Amino acid sequence: MGPADSQKSFLKSKLFWLHLTLILSAGLMKYFGPAGKLDGRIFYTLSEARDYLQALSLLEKQNYFWGEVVDYWFMVNYSWIFYLVIPKRIVFIPGYLDFIETSLIILFLKTGEFYSFMAVLPFVSFPKWLGALTLFFLVAAKLLKRRAQA
Repeated sequence: MGPADSQKSFLKSKLFWLHLTLILSAGLMKYFGPAGKLDGRIFYTLSEARDYLQALSLLEKQNYFWGEVVDYWFMVNYSWIFYLVIPKRIVFIPGYLDFIETSLIILFLKTGEFYSFMAVLPFVSFPKWLGALTLFFLVAAKLLKRRAQA
């Protein structure tokens, strides 16, 4: 087993563990998250975001908070998976947008206040999803191409 084989094995091991923790964190987010949570939507308006967050019960807010804390790990996972397959810094953009969205949602969940700067929520959600889905398909295509060549 040469250095190239060892490097491939290490990469496969990293990808395995990142995928495993990605799935576990997604399950936890689903468990904690209330129905129709904002960061699970591809698009929403500012008024929909405000109305949705303000209508949550105290228990829903507490659960949503813990689901959002787990979301930080989720975004690290998918960002690194993208980077390991496509080693370009641009793959972190959906993660950055997800970080902004998650942080703003957490801010509301902890303070109960909807601040004016939270108006960016709808403007980070759609590009986050568009970028993540585009990268997902690029990664899938690249992995399928690697498998076909092996």
